[in-house]
Amino acid sequence: TNMNKSYEMARFCDVNVAIFLRICKTGQLITFKSADAESWPPLKEQIQCTYPLPVSLLPQDIEAKYEK
Repeated sequence: TNMNKSYEMARFCDVNVAIFLRICKTGQLITFKSADAESWPPLKEQIQCTYPLPVSLLPQDIEAKYEK
């Protein structure tokens, strides 16, 4: 699952992971964060001020990658 992969990436690849999933049908929100800290995940304003600039992907970006 996405949660298992997120856990594995955090543990074995030395990355911090935050995932937010909303089930469209029920509206239920499921979250996972790899660090138990007040500062993780960062706020949107903090992300926009980081360098290098963050990469934001949408579904069509991923789909275009596979179409090539």
